[in-house]
Amino acid sequence: MLANILTNALQHTPPGGTIRTTCESGVDGGQPREVAVSVADTGAGIAPADLPHVFMRFYKSRESRGSGLGLPIAQKLVAAHGGEISASSEPGKGATLRFTLPVEPR
Repeated sequence: MLANILTNALQHTPPGGTIRTTCESGVDGGQPREVAVSVADTGAGIAPADLPHVFMRFYKSRESRGSGLGLPIAQKLVAAHGGEISASSEPGKGATLRFTLPVEPR
């Protein structure tokens, strides 16, 4: 999941741009309940018309060089583990993809 999201960020961020990866844990009553991973880039961003469709199989924007399978597969993997994935973007300022996964107490 993370490799796919990072690969997309690398492909869509121009030379001199920035890719920022963060990882946070959500805590409930002193126990971790989830981990959240975000990848934000300073690329061209995702067009508002494309944003609702980025997790659909074979959906590709005009700028895409991929097969349209990477993000749908990432979404299925995240969902299979009980998590959620989302994408946000401001055209011209980059995109952020974020996924959360539950943490089971030991």
